[in-house]
Formats: sequence, structure tokens, C-alpha cells
Amino acid sequence: MSTPSRSGTRHWSRRVLSVLASILAFVVMVVVSVMAVLEVPPYLGGPPMPNGGPSISNLGILAFFVAFLLEISIFWRRTRPWVLWGMGAGIALVLQLDPLLMFLGMSELIARRPARQRRIAAIGAGVVGVVVLIRNAVTDGTWVPLPNVDQPTRIAFDVVAMVIGYAGTFMLGWLRRSRRELESADAHLEQAQQHVAGLTDELARQSERERLAREIHDALAHRLSLVSLHSGALEEVARAGDGRVTEAAQVVRDNAHRSLEDLRDLVGALRDPHRAGPVTEPAQIPLHGMANVAEVIDSTIAAGVQVNAFVMLSDPEQAGALLNRAVFRIVQEALTNVVKHAPGSSVGLDLRAAPGSGVLLRIRNPLTGAPSGVPGSGSGLIGMQERVAALDGQITVGPTADGWFEVSVQLPWAAVDDPATPGPAS
Repeated sequence: MSTPSRSGTRHWSRRVLSVLASILAFVVMVVVSVMAVLEVPPYLGGPPMPNGGPSISNLGILAFFVAFLLEISIFWRRTRPWVLWGMGAGIALVLQLDPLLMFLGMSELIARRPARQRRIAAIGAGVVGVVVLIRNAVTDGTWVPLPNVDQPTRIAFDVVAMVIGYAGTFMLGWLRRSRRELESADAHLEQAQQHVAGLTDELARQSERERLAREIHDALAHRLSLVSLHSGALEEVARAGDGRVTEAAQVVRDNAHRSLEDLRDLVGALRDPHRAGPVTEPAQIPLHGMANVAEVIDSTIAAGVQVNAFVMLSDPEQAGALLNRAVFRIVQEALTNVVKHAPGSSVGLDLRAAPGSGVLLRIRNPLTGAPSGVPGSGSGLIGMQERVAALDGQITVGPTADGWFEVSVQLPWAAVDDPATPGPAS
């Protein structure tokens, strides 16, 4: 990625080279014009030169100065290439001098202008070149200084010089155009790479936001569902004067306290200054693992749901943090849904986890019981599916033919993937 200072330096270096090239081209054209004037018969015949060389007439001197003034336009070759082309054609056709200025104008048009203008300039320059060759052959003139050479040889050299001048400037313009297109493609590629890098960073931040939102949902939904359920129960038993009010109030208080602790942990992780910038790894939020599934089962039983659980864990500490979190959160979400939508029903929970066989989880409850009235957003089910997909596992959620609602999960065993493998919650 180029910096502004380097880009500015490159710009000025190109400007300097462009000016130097214009000066060199101007000098070459002036020298060629002087030699061409000495080869055009109408421009000869003035007072004899002291060294015996060919003399130039007043008309020849006038033609040279006109050509000199027109050739100054070379310094505007980038901004006015058609002016160069037209003046060069005039020098070649009217003044009967060299067409070099026209060729340089054609080169600039090929390098910088659209296809239609390029075609017109190239074809027009070729026509003018042919006309000049025919005229020189007929009038015994030439723009190639070859003294003491017969006319056929002059014509041959004239043709060779014309072809070289035309082809050379044409290829020069084409090469410059190719270089400009390549630089433009590189600039667009650099912009595209910067855009992709920005989108990648934004995608990483969005992914982290979604992950944190899922963690907050999973951490608090279970306990808040219990708070809502026990609040309703507390209200009912309070009306009936039941002695279980104290017990229900204790459950509400405990779950509210744990919800605040979970929220405090999550907010603390979000405030961690070391998490600033693009996210490359999950934030180290204090989370539960497979070893904490019993806590969820106990809190669900306390909510009045009968849980028939079979849990067999083999070396859960060898599982990676992602797998540990996924198993705990899926169990928590599934039991939370039972508390929300089928309070008072029974639940069958079968959890088996081992390094050799992976994780097999099945949670079933009958499609009976009145809903608790706790609203659901559907994000819990999406969160379970995302966790399973992240581990390349399989999940099936829905009613069965025998009248049960079942959550069935299969997860491959994932080894320790970070040093913060969850253990028992503090």
C-alpha cells in the first residue's frame, strides 16, 4: 500500500521526466527540420555559403521558423495531442518538412485517448505519410538528409525512415497505454483489497457481537425464566396463604442473584481493554462447561420440572472450550424451553461424552402442559444450531411421532483449543 508521500514523490518524478522528454523531442525535431529544409529544392538558392555548402532561400528560412514555432507545441503534448497532430500534418504537407511532430501527436493520442480517436489518428497519420512519400518521389524532394545519392536510393531511404518513424511512435504510444492500464488495474486492485480488508474487519466485529449476544442470551435466559416462573408461583401461593412462599421467594432471590453475577461477568469481559480492535479469538468470558450440567438440572428441578437424567462424562477436561460451552449451553437452552413452554412436565435427559465417541445428547419432554406465559424470541434455537454447526455436528429439534418434543445432538470430540477450558463456575 503506497503512502501519500511516496505517491507525491512518484508524481513529481514523472513530471520531471515528462518535461525532459519534451525538451529532448523538441531539440530532435529542430535538428531534423534544419536538415529537411536543406533537402527541399524550393528552399534552396539563396546567397552561397562561405564553406560551399547549400544555401537557403528566404522562403526556406521562413519555413524553418514557422516549423520552429509549431514544434513548440510539443510541450502541450499531454493536454493538446490533437494540436500536435494537426500542426505536424501541416509541417509535413504544407511546409514539406518532416512529419515527426505528427507522429508524436499520434503517439500521445494512442496512449491517452479512446479507441475511436486512436483509430482516426493512426489512419490519418498513415495517409499523410503516404502522401508525403508520393510527393517527394514526384518532386525529387526528401526529408532524409542524404547528399550525393541518386533519387531511387533517396526514395528507398525515405520509405524506410517513414515506416520506422510511424511504427516506432505507434509502438511507443501503445506501450505507454498498456502501462497506464496496468497501473490503473493495480490501483483498483489496491482499493478492492482495502475494501475487502475493511469488510473483513467489520465481519469479524459483527461475528463477535453476535457471539456475545448469544452468550448473554444463553447465560441469562435460563435463570430469568426461572425467576419469571417462580414469581408467578409466588403470587399464587401468596394468595392461598401457602407456607411455601418462603421457599419460592428464596428460589427467586437466588436466581436473580446469579443472573446479576452472569451479567457482571459478561459486562466485565466487554470492558476488557485488551479486546479492542479486530476480533481473532473468542473473548475469555467466564463460562460453564460439561461439568456444570448438574447445576442446570438442579435449577430445572427446583422450578417444578421432573428431570430423569443420565449423564456419563469421560475426561471432560480434555474437551476444548468451544465443545464444553456448546454442550452446557445446549442443555441449558433445551431445559429453559421446557420451563417456558411445558412447566410441570417431565423431561428425559441422556448425555454421554467421551474422547473416542464424541458427544451424544438427547432431551425429550411430552407435548403436554400449559405454557408458562414467558415470551420466547426463537434466538435460543438459532443459537443451538449455530453452536452445533461451528463444531461440524448434527442437531434435530422438533416433535416426534410418539407425542414427544425432542432435541437430539451429535458432536465430534474437539480437543483443548484454548487455555481457558471451562471448569466449575465460581
